[in-house]
Amino acid sequence: MRPLTIRLSARAAVARGLRFTESVDVFHDADVALDEIRGLPPPPEPLVLRVVATGGTAQERASVAGDWFCEASVGDPVRLPKPDWTLTLDSMRWSRNRPWLGAWEACPRPDWMVFEAAKAGVDPRRIVGAACRCVKESTRHLEPVDPAIERCVDLAESWADTGRWDDTFEQAANAAYRVSTQAPSQEYRMLALAAHELACAADYYGHTSLLDVARASSLRAIRYAAALPLQPPQRRIALRRSFVRFVRASIPTEVVLRAVALRAKRA
Repeated sequence: MRPLTIRLSARAAVARGLRFTESVDVFHDADVALDEIRGLPPPPEPLVLRVVATGGTAQERASVAGDWFCEASVGDPVRLPKPDWTLTLDSMRWSRNRPWLGAWEACPRPDWMVFEAAKAGVDPRRIVGAACRCVKESTRHLEPVDPAIERCVDLAESWADTGRWDDTFEQAANAAYRVSTQAPSQEYRMLALAAHELACAADYYGHTSLLDVARASSLRAIRYAAALPLQPPQRRIALRRSFVRFVRASIPTEVVLRAVALRAKRA
């Protein structure tokens, strides 16, 4: 059996796609490596510490290997669990053999990202903000836009920015739904339904404890907005790619990894 070899590398969590910088230190004892990791001082900015273990026993490797999230607000470094994405079979297959960092930063589907971020415990206002940016982008492709649709987008955007809720959210959602039943085209129907779900998400998050329902509405808002049957197909592809960028902008890597680390710490 080859001797255990443990190598550490690190990268900032604040920007997507950064390279890991390898440490010159090499460890051959899992307990010593764990003491080193847990004794690290809080970094000035969130870091992901990647620990690669080779040789030794499976138990030794499993005790230390993986990605660790390091940030003062989290406390001691927390080892991030393997992603357990559950929205669809495809999302499960996508995440199964990736670390959380890799699954998030390379993910091609905005609906998967929003669902898993919400499940991890990311601030609901960021979830609604991400969905809002996607729906708002879709409105650019169908002008003029009905005032009921614009009202839903404005209310959701305001709630995402301020957290202030009032009893007009449900009325706005119902108005957008009525527009969807009278829509002159399939594109317009999809947009009206997206606006309806967007207002529902802000409404549920804003004044109820129905977090699962709110998460589902956020997810449906993005899916309806992405379902606009734009022609030619390249326009649909470009729209969906823009949604991925909007989700990453609203929910940066450090935000989702922090939520995952805190949930792992509570488990």
